Amino acid sequence: MKVELKAVDNAFQSFCCRPLVAGDVNAYMIQLQTNEPDAMLRVTAKRSDGKVFSSAGTANTDGTAQILLPAEMYQVPGELLLRISVVRGKESVTVRELFCTVLPDLQG
Repeated sequence: MKVELKAVDNAFQSFCCRPLVAGDVNAYMIQLQTNEPDAMLRVTAKRSDGKVFSSAGTANTDGTAQILLPAEMYQVPGELLLRISVVRGKESVTVRELFCTVLPDLQG
């Protein structure tokens, strides 16, 4: 199951509307309307243990871009900061920060 992450509002910094769960794999997707067919998403994640991870998504021809978050981004319970950039070529068109809570995996 994939869950689309949505922000509560359109501010530069916002809070994720649902918690993520450590131990989930291929579960969390971010999709944004970019209105630019060649733009893609780049997400940089800072976990609660201070480690930073970065990954790039894909651009769609309908003016949206998406990324499936790599599991290592949300493997540590606590607060997670996602910096989401809409990128065209090597240029960042816009940047947004999304704060998420990561819950512990109760399976082990």
